[in-house]
Amino acid sequence: PPQPAPPAPHSYPPPSPAPVSIWPPELIATILFTSTPDPILTAIESFPTLKVHGPPTTHSLSVLQSRTLLSRHFQGSTVPTLSVVIIEDTSPSNARMAELTDSVLTSHGIRISPGHNWEDSCEILKAARKDDSPLTSARPDFQTFTSLFDALNSSPGFTYVVQRSKEEDWEKANFLKDIDVVVNDFYLFKSLTGGRSVNRVISVEMGQNGVQQMVKVMGNEKAFDVRFFGDDFIDERWERDILTRRILDEHCGGEGKAKCSCYIPGLEDQLVYELYYVTYNKPEKLQGKMGFLRDLKNKLDNQMEGVRDLDLDSGESRAKFVDTFMKKHGYTYTRPQDTSVALKGPRFPD
Repeated sequence: PPQPAPPAPHSYPPPSPAPVSIWPPELIATILFTSTPDPILTAIESFPTLKVHGPPTTHSLSVLQSRTLLSRHFQGSTVPTLSVVIIEDTSPSNARMAELTDSVLTSHGIRISPGHNWEDSCEILKAARKDDSPLTSARPDFQTFTSLFDALNSSPGFTYVVQRSKEEDWEKANFLKDIDVVVNDFYLFKSLTGGRSVNRVISVEMGQNGVQQMVKVMGNEKAFDVRFFGDDFIDERWERDILTRRILDEHCGGEGKAKCSCYIPGLEDQLVYELYYVTYNKPEKLQGKMGFLRDLKNKLDNQMEGVRDLDLDSGESRAKFVDTFMKKHGYTYTRPQDTSVALKGPRFPD
């Protein structure tokens, strides 16, 4: 049987376990108009675990913007050139990067874009023609789904659940058919998996709502819908509790080589979430999920309050069961920021 997972660690802002890039648009002006040492390098040197790879290189802001999506970072900048600085953190810490960003550099009046996101860093380095950077070839290519989930399971500070699709044969299924996951850290998922945004223009990094990422597995691109704290896919408190109550399932991904260990929601969260999904998101999926729902109901018959009174064939009973669970835990109904999420069911209860 699935084993209870350890409590989920506290979630931090996006970490940077791979080398990161920092781009200060005012850096050139600072060098031109002061005889003091380069303030960004001086600041970096005060952190013993930060290592600079090579000297800063200067590039045209207009060229970098035309080849990347940099415009989101430097709207209204009057500085025509940027300095690209490649920094490796040998002991990654969000707290340290936050201190470097918010405290040291801003005290020098430098506006920067920290490389929380490996995909951003790769874009910049390639546009700057720094093809010899370790970042440009850092994207993982997982040989199996087992190796992918082994990497996720063993990563300190990262927690997730496979929300749906765990029963599918991932090796044989259409690779464009997505796997739904809820994670405690969107950017750490990208960094660990080499996830690339399906559409960069509407991506989360652009302040939009495109969450889907492509992860390279068995030489192919596998789609993942990545839900994260604060996306309002469901109440953030419920997302956090789902990760706290998660369990380890050793039979994910179907038969054969794809079968692997992955974390899934606890049985109560599975039942209520699936009822929530077929009630408010996609009612047309109900019949296809009825066997799964009945199996969950039977497993919880003597364990979950109210489950014996749940009539899966009654829409009113399903909605009431979900609402009772939501109120018991203090959760609220939320409208997802991702506008591609269907809401085809009735209005949320008041």
